[in-house]
Amino acid sequence: MGYSPELVTGVWVGKDRDEPMGVNETGSRAAIPIWLQFMQEALAGKPVKSFPVSDEVVYMKVNPETGNAASFDDPKARLEMFLRDNLPMKAGEMEAILGNDNF
Repeated sequence: MGYSPELVTGVWVGKDRDEPMGVNETGSRAAIPIWLQFMQEALAGKPVKSFPVSDEVVYMKVNPETGNAASFDDPKARLEMFLRDNLPMKAGEMEAILGNDNF
């Protein structure tokens, strides 16, 4: 299974009986080149589209060791996604961060 914002595609490769497909061969390993070729042809010449993101989603840099909000220049920080109502800090602290240009 794989998808883009405008297309979902699944490929299944296998046998009807419970038999090996071959040495070191699996259904997913055999399906990947089929899926890739199909998607390349199906999306050829089409503009690259981003997935829509809800207004309820907030991107926020956090420190992976603490899980707390990180400053913009924190070298350990990772960008994570959170639901606006489920941020890893108190509401007052979040309003202060969302109100500046650090993100």
